[in-house]
Amino acid sequence: MLLAAACYARSSPRFHRWLLRQPLFGAVIRDWQQHRAIPRRARRLAWLTMAVSFGFSIWTLREHAWLPWGLVLLGLGLAGWMVRLPVRD
Repeated sequence: MLLAAACYARSSPRFHRWLLRQPLFGAVIRDWQQHRAIPRRARRLAWLTMAVSFGFSIWTLREHAWLPWGLVLLGLGLAGWMVRLPVRD
């Protein structure tokens, strides 16, 4: 969501304004743009979504030799990035 907002801000101001007006994502994007932080609730939801989606993908691809390990490494890299994100209460 933050990546989409950054891309739209550079490529299409109209879509960027539309994204900021969305009730679900607008507040999180504005917090990021103004304070470079995300709300604690959004971070928890991101952790949960990431764990479920990576867990399901790893379970689905368990028969392949290297794909689950690639997903584990990707998930750990993403988790390391998310840990460093500042949180706003």
